[in-house]
Amino acid sequence: MLFASRAVRALVTGTQDDGTKVDDKHEAALGKSYVLAYPAGTYVFKLDPSSLKVGESVFASDPVKCSFDGTRDQTARLSLKLDSESMAKIEAEKEAERQKAEEEAAAAKAAAEQEAAAAAAAVSGGGGGGGGDVTVYITKTGEKFHRDGCQYLKKSQIPISRSNAIAQGYGACSKCNP
Repeated sequence: MLFASRAVRALVTGTQDDGTKVDDKHEAALGKSYVLAYPAGTYVFKLDPSSLKVGESVFASDPVKCSFDGTRDQTARLSLKLDSESMAKIEAEKEAERQKAEEEAAAAKAAAEQEAAAAAAAVSGGGGGGGGDVTVYITKTGEKFHRDGCQYLKKSQIPISRSNAIAQGYGACSKCNP
């Protein structure tokens, strides 16, 4: 059983017949019965929601209302059930956090690639007036330059002029012959 050795907090609120307000807390082990002495009055027994989360599971308990007349014993039985609404909300929040992290990672990657392309363009003198110089592509880790669409450009593709690629020590790809 998930709660076998776990205690929960029972909350008792109400009003005694003489008008005295009651607001008590009791630790309780699941499956155990407790005798609580309350004078005549009306009380609500419920489990503290903060004690009803175990790992990924969230439980709920409906409150029980009892009126005591002071002459006979009453039994207030509280039962637990899975709170699927709360669990679905927690799962939706986790999924939203995962999506946000993925979007932020994709945006950071795109920004880094744009920054690398801008840096390559700046090194090449802005790409203007190159006398018909052709744009080729380099990768973040490779030593060759490539044509657009080359199979070796799947992970990164940084534009650069052919003359700047050669000036920076890159060699031509033997597959796409740029």
